[in-house]
Amino acid sequence: MEYKKITELAYTYIGLVTTMTKHYVDRGVPLLFNSSIKEEGIDISKPVFLDYDFAEKNKSRMHKKDDIITVHTGNIGTSAIIPDYLDGSLGFATIVTRIYDTNVLLPKFLCYYLNYGNGKEKLYKYARDARNNLNLTDYNKLMIPFLNINDQKEIVKKIDIIKSIINLDKKTIVLLEEIIKAKFNEMFKSTNTRLVDEVIASFKIGPFGSALHKNEISDKGFAFVLGTDNAVKNRFEYNEIRYICEEKYNQLINYRVFPGDIIMSMMGTVGKTSIVPNDIEHAIISSHLCILRTNNEIMLPEFFQCAFHLDDDIESQIDGIHNGSIMKGFNLKIVKNFKVKCPSIYYQKKFVKFKLSIDKIRKDVESHIVNMEELLQKVFMKFCK
Repeated sequence: MEYKKITELAYTYIGLVTTMTKHYVDRGVPLLFNSSIKEEGIDISKPVFLDYDFAEKNKSRMHKKDDIITVHTGNIGTSAIIPDYLDGSLGFATIVTRIYDTNVLLPKFLCYYLNYGNGKEKLYKYARDARNNLNLTDYNKLMIPFLNINDQKEIVKKIDIIKSIINLDKKTIVLLEEIIKAKFNEMFKSTNTRLVDEVIASFKIGPFGSALHKNEISDKGFAFVLGTDNAVKNRFEYNEIRYICEEKYNQLINYRVFPGDIIMSMMGTVGKTSIVPNDIEHAIISSHLCILRTNNEIMLPEFFQCAFHLDDDIESQIDGIHNGSIMKGFNLKIVKNFKVKCPSIYYQKKFVKFKLSIDKIRKDVESHIVNMEELLQKVFMKFCK
């Protein structure tokens, strides 16, 4: 397999790196950030614009259609293609690649190689110790497979098909979530509410930050340390791996969680909940979480967890406290005074059973997405050995 250095096939440069906030306007030239760059494309859901005079002075750095824009800081190597509607936009500290001849190298092929081939792996090596900052000199070391244009087209076609399947799967997951919420509203729209303080048997806020230092946490140990990332999607997910030794665990034993406990985020994006799974034997919560244990004669933990994120009234109550801004924090008084739907245990069980049936479908779809994403990586193997 023949490889060529990226600079043999394309011109590369870094986007603007100067302070530009004083040039922000309501309408003008779009400004793209590293966080705007996703494998699925460019995210402009929160647009930022620059005034035309400033943009004109920096027109040499403006993007052109089919440029590849790559993350410089963060998830380095993640890339997207500049579409028609962003022709003439500018980037802030992003890496831009402009192919000399698209009859020799397809923009989509290069973009897909960076995202799904071993382009990212190479960039992390060039960037020394996989740091989260990639300079242009490092990027320009990238060697890319030099395939004939027909092979490139075949790879692009296959990846386009796989990506379309993944997109359909993701839409299915959104639809399943909507079905669950619609069922909740159908069953409990007129149901009476009770204060959280009346349905929760016990509350426990996580330890003070000074009780657990960063140097006491590692990627292996005796007990798992739960954080907001384990609840932020309103279902339990294993994300960051954080452990403490048995001695530290015994010191913080009062903050232990048990399977079936509800954990709630109290700082940052507040009010997110999940249920501790059965496979966690030893674990404590971090300072940004709270443990809630329901009175099972009144409220099932599984139902409380659902009601707290499915009920629009809860969202309104949260917005009423924080005026819809980025959440700063909860305290126990706030949590205890929320009003939550409280149907009979019979109907709670009925809804939980329905949700579990939908969750099983969702997990199957998520598993299929993982398989498809693995297939994306394999597409290049046939050609780029």
